[in-house]
Amino acid sequence: MKTKPKGINFYIRYNQDPGKEAKKALYKKAFLPLAAVVLVIILTAGIFTGMALFKKNQIGDMESYVTDPANLQSYSQAKEVTEERDKKAQLYSQLETAFKNSNSYPKATEELMDGITESLSGASLQSSEFDSATGNLIINIRALSVSSIPSVVGEMRQMSQFSAVDYTGYNGEGDSYNAAITCTMKITP
Repeated sequence: MKTKPKGINFYIRYNQDPGKEAKKALYKKAFLPLAAVVLVIILTAGIFTGMALFKKNQIGDMESYVTDPANLQSYSQAKEVTEERDKKAQLYSQLETAFKNSNSYPKATEELMDGITESLSGASLQSSEFDSATGNLIINIRALSVSSIPSVVGEMRQMSQFSAVDYTGYNGEGDSYNAAITCTMKITP
């Protein structure tokens, strides 16, 4: 099929200005994309400015809440109550641990004390103290001679109730020597 050639409209062609057409083309190619970029930048700046104003308003609300005397008083009371609760919880935990430890160590029964007294050959028992938190039985003895103290420690090490027996030395001179012997009790299941 053959297409019919378009006719030329002489009136439009007569009124057409090539300079205006070039300006329109330049406007479309350069100014519109530039205007779109500027518009996007302005919109983005507006969004960020709005967000900043919103955050500033939130910060102002928080500052007024934090500096309100009624809120400060409530906060102080809550802090005091919390600190008191934490102290009581820590004390309870310590008591619970001490009770658990004291139940896991054998009791300082008369039989145990009789065994200790029997091991004191050449020495006498002055005092004893039991620490339930560590399971240590501290025995203070008085000996007539220095050489009897290591033999007393050796006999106590043979006792089945102790996992460790230690002493750090003695003090005294002449006819009386004192020593503190630390006996660690065995834990019973």
